Amino acid sequence: MKNVSWRTILTAVVLIVATVYLLPTIKPQMWPHKTINLGLDLQGGMHLVLEVEVNRAVENTVERLGQDLRGMLRKERIRHLGIDRTGQASLSITLPDRQNLEKFEQLLSEEFRGVKLISRQQQGDAT
Repeated sequence: MKNVSWRTILTAVVLIVATVYLLPTIKPQMWPHKTINLGLDLQGGMHLVLEVEVNRAVENTVERLGQDLRGMLRKERIRHLGIDRTGQASLSITLPDRQNLEKFEQLLSEEFRGVKLISRQQQGDAT
């Protein structure tokens, strides 16, 4: 019995454990154990339908834009008398004088390129 080294015993134990773990893959009926439950994605998938509430998304975007504008106006020290929502997709910004309007137009052209500016003077010309 002295001739049996610890390496031989360790090798035998590893082989026995490996065989025990491999038996269920070779012969599943030999080893009564619980099978792996497949998730929906592996059983055949699932069908998801995602919808975007467009009106709500536009309102949230306009609200966020108003908050961003308010912060940028404060940072750039551009005086304004108020920022109000006038419709679902529009904001009304009241500026006290022409100098603030020019600063505001410059801010819009630099920071908010996709925003369209319609001044009251332009609205009066259009009607």
